[in-house]
Amino acid sequence: VQTFELLTGRWLFHPQAGQTWSVEDDHLAKMAELTGENFSDKILDKSRKRDEYFDGSAHLRTVTAYRPTIPYVS
Repeated sequence: VQTFELLTGRWLFHPQAGQTWSVEDDHLAKMAELTGENFSDKILDKSRKRDEYFDGSAHLRTVTAYRPTIPYVS
């Protein structure tokens, strides 16, 4: 996901703000949904904005109704 975005300069997703979350929150949730994984502590420990978006258990603070799923591959 991040490789695509870095190479093209475009977001792979089209996140939208909701009543209780920002565009950035939705973008992070969509990444977790696509990959089927939550962000690891190893990755989050390097983030300057970890506390802005994630709680102490590495869950998104504002988007709670997302479901990491395994993408369908044919």
